[in-house]
Amino acid sequence: MPAPGPPEDPAPRDLKHLEVPLPAGYRFIGTCGFGGFGILAKVEDTSTGHVVVLKLPHSMTILDPSRLKRFRQEVELHSRLDMPGVAKVVSRSATGEMPFLGLEYYPLGNLAYWMTKTGRSLPPREILRFGFQFVSTMANLQDQGIIHRDIRPENLLVFCEKPLEVHLTDFGLATRSDATGGLTRLVDSDGFLAPEVTGVLEHPACKASDVWSAGMILAYMAWGPSRYLEVLRADSKPLDASMESRRLLELFILTTVIKTLGHSLQT
Repeated sequence: MPAPGPPEDPAPRDLKHLEVPLPAGYRFIGTCGFGGFGILAKVEDTSTGHVVVLKLPHSMTILDPSRLKRFRQEVELHSRLDMPGVAKVVSRSATGEMPFLGLEYYPLGNLAYWMTKTGRSLPPREILRFGFQFVSTMANLQDQGIIHRDIRPENLLVFCEKPLEVHLTDFGLATRSDATGGLTRLVDSDGFLAPEVTGVLEHPACKASDVWSAGMILAYMAWGPSRYLEVLRADSKPLDASMESRRLLELFILTTVIKTLGHSLQT
């Protein structure tokens, strides 16, 4: 599901487009995204005046007991993750007919939006600093036995730009590291998800699955969105010598960071 923050609808939609009523105490502003399980609504908390994002189940989820159970599990899981590097939960309800998850609003949007808007790749030093901040978040999650399984730019919210810091969100497909079987296979055309997550390999997702995603995120940041897709799809144009040298340096740094990620998350 697209993460809370820009881009959003240019004008607020009518409430009927949410398909479900808002919890009491919130004023609807607009929608931020739609996904397989729910809707993201940008709202105002009328008691504080703060803008927040509510993740609400859509009608298909409400009518399907298994999907609604999964939505409740996401609310409960994300609410327990009060740690640096994870999107902050400001309100929630996992019980009743209409569960919801209230998240802090991120005006800078998600990493995919931010990278496209800025139109630039990041220099090696910034990627290195970002990589160690990111691995710290992943290590904290895995200390609690959690594998996210869906780490991609759309699920990383930009908290600040200088230095770049992102917060992970959307735990709807997360699982415990000791889980066996029965996991949803995900669709991914941009290479961010590990082969075992998408079903290319026939074994369960594990700690290394999130390490794969972290490495691909770093490559995406080093090359920038357009160049990343060119390289991924093997239709890239030759680079001049100076650019090639820079990319080789970036790849060396990425390799070092990824190895460190793997070592940190496996120990």
